[in-house]
Amino acid sequence: MSVLILAAERDPSADTMVLALETRRVEVHRIDTSWFPTQLSLSAQLRGGGWAGHLRTPHRTIDLEEIHAVWYRSPRAYRFSPELNSAELEHAKVEAKYGLGGVLMSLPARWVNHPARLADSAYKPFQLAVAARCGLRVADTLITNRPASVEEFATEGPAVTKMLGAISIVEGDVRKFAHTAIVDEAALRDIRGIEHTYGALDFVIGPDDTWTFLEINAAGQYGWIEVETGAPLTDQLADLLTKGTQ
Repeated sequence: MSVLILAAERDPSADTMVLALETRRVEVHRIDTSWFPTQLSLSAQLRGGGWAGHLRTPHRTIDLEEIHAVWYRSPRAYRFSPELNSAELEHAKVEAKYGLGGVLMSLPARWVNHPARLADSAYKPFQLAVAARCGLRVADTLITNRPASVEEFATEGPAVTKMLGAISIVEGDVRKFAHTAIVDEAALRDIRGIEHTYGALDFVIGPDDTWTFLEINAAGQYGWIEVETGAPLTDQLADLLTKGTQ
């Protein structure tokens, strides 16, 4: 039984996780999805409702049926031959997504987090609706492409805008504040509501100390929190992945 980690070659959090799992005497396989298809190959055959076969790199062979937990840490885009023209490249990307990606997401393993659930939660309006149903405080929100609606909404009080995608604008590189607290039941319901095993919740804290939910980042960075607070997040995730192999 083994744990599969999907992460970039250079990822300190993944490095730490490998060590934590090895300390627990768990067999660990780590692959960078950008190796596919030039440095990573797949051979899978459907047997009795599941996929049997192997992932192969120049250095190891991974039995698909032995994978009982997967950490979907930071998969990267597949990397193809530069000799492909634009049409061939687009076709190859689609086939890789549904081929390698489809086989992996079919594995009957404990996922942190499952790619299908990650795709669902990428829709921020869905996140906000689930958070509100779970009892988290959510700001009055308008989503529109109609300027008149924006003007009308803004007359009701101070307003801010927020992108719906993952794009951000960064100025400087200084972290100003880190807050930790016991996770309340509403936050746990929210994570369960979008069917995630792990999530980093973003809040804005008002002058009156009220917390307002913004979003869940299913692949949120947490290493800096361990450094600042000593919270054993890697150990908790390693224990979770280890249970998936039992």
